[in-house]
Amino acid sequence: MNRFKENSTTKLLQYASVVEHCQRNWQDTPVSQKHIDSIVKVATTMPTKQNNEYYSILVVTDPKHRHNINLLCVNDGDAPTIYANTQMSAPVLILFFETKGRFRPDGHDRLEITEVDNYSYNAGFAIGMSAGAAAIEAAANGLHTGFCKCFLSKEIKEYLHENIAMKSDNPKLHIANKDNGTVELIIGVGYGLKDIPHNKVYYGNTYDPVWNPNSRKWDLRQTYRKKIHVDQI
Repeated sequence: MNRFKENSTTKLLQYASVVEHCQRNWQDTPVSQKHIDSIVKVATTMPTKQNNEYYSILVVTDPKHRHNINLLCVNDGDAPTIYANTQMSAPVLILFFETKGRFRPDGHDRLEITEVDNYSYNAGFAIGMSAGAAAIEAAANGLHTGFCKCFLSKEIKEYLHENIAMKSDNPKLHIANKDNGTVELIIGVGYGLKDIPHNKVYYGNTYDPVWNPNSRKWDLRQTYRKKIHVDQI
């Protein structure tokens, strides 16, 4: 059932108001493959410079892999823990890779040769638009999302290479090969806990000895009310 009211404002704006908040707690309810497919379809249909393939996407639903990726979603120098960025404990993780232009090197639409900084800038811009659209599509299907940029990209890439790419004959998993690009962004997707603030780090009665030496539960993660300046001339 769509919880958004008709005629109050545009549905797109209402979906955006959901996406704006980082969901940090989750139900165990799985996300249907139909919803995953629609999110990925929207994400891969967004525009890029020259319509080139600046990024690739890996969807992770396997509980073991999700947990191990979650452990690595910490700041550089911090010990692995699932408690630092709990938006990454979602039932679906969507990883965005900057591809380095290796997928179709001989194609007529191959990525133009540019300076490294320009390439990364274009890739980041493309990933940002793709991820935003993916989150909007998730919200349109009643789902919540949490974005994460605090992770150990090198360690995640090595984990994917060793535990997925090297153990599978599936050519589609070449994306997980450590030579095919870097992880630039991860989105958690799922259903948030009911009647619980989106920014409450919630694990029932469990405690976090890594991030809270005194075994205190995390309460609400700090969030801000941004106000983007806009002019019109």
